[in-house]
Amino acid sequence: MKSMIHHPEFKFREDLLTRKETKYIVIHHVGVRGSFSVEDIHQMHLNRKCNPPMAGIAYHYYIRKNGEIYEGRPRWKKGAHVNDKVHQYNSVSVGVCFEGDFNHDKMEDKQLEASILLLSVLSLAYGNAEICTHRYLDSRRDCPGKDFPFQELLNKVHAQKLRFIRLYGDPKEVDYKFLLRSLG
Repeated sequence: MKSMIHHPEFKFREDLLTRKETKYIVIHHVGVRGSFSVEDIHQMHLNRKCNPPMAGIAYHYYIRKNGEIYEGRPRWKKGAHVNDKVHQYNSVSVGVCFEGDFNHDKMEDKQLEASILLLSVLSLAYGNAEICTHRYLDSRRDCPGKDFPFQELLNKVHAQKLRFIRLYGDPKEVDYKFLLRSLG
């Protein structure tokens, strides 16, 4: 079976810390119109002028407009996608970034379909972690943009999770990380 998640070989500036728990799945957008690859994001984050410097791509997953899903940071590592020193959200979250600028663009059908599958499996694999937007955790941001179909996405993710539960069983009794591994 062909893997649904692509795994580029990124070189990080430093060793990444392991995330011990997952409470949130945080939705982002690149905020750039046009084509933007996962490698472009990795380079952009490596080149970002900040202190301390970023180790590389901040997100765990990246979903292209054509529906292709890429792993950024390994899913068990700490992300760098929420700039918050008080609550430490990166220590308890998975970051999922969407190609596009949803202040100007509409989501492509293939991108929506891929995100429904990924987000439902992530939510089940991580004990029904709350799916939220970046702006929910940091009100200074508008990420993932005013035109991001968040409520539609949540409704479809909920329906997909129910289908998985009917197929595989209650998440309290089943380790859904097996389904996540089967995607990638």
